[in-house]
Amino acid sequence: MQTNPLFIGDIGTRLQFDIGIDSSLVTKAHVNAKNPSGVTKAWVATPIPQTTKIEYVLQSGDIDVEGNWMLQLHVTTADWSGYATPSSLQVRQPI
Repeated sequence: MQTNPLFIGDIGTRLQFDIGIDSSLVTKAHVNAKNPSGVTKAWVATPIPQTTKIEYVLQSGDIDVEGNWMLQLHVTTADWSGYATPSSLQVRQPI
């Protein structure tokens, strides 16, 4: 998971999550993101081939509020569906 702070308006930053299993087993994945105001968003994530990682690339408008965001990955495989441990992401205002 990204550990450096992000800035409002960042685009193209890759958020990666290690799921501990072969990512080719994943049939669906998304990141639930809750901004400091409590507004939630769901971002469709994709498996990174030949790894144990899932990735979401930030798009225009995704990061729009300064503060501490909470992120939680949800993954579905053929025989399992569940959530990862939530993580936090610090977002700052650019100068």
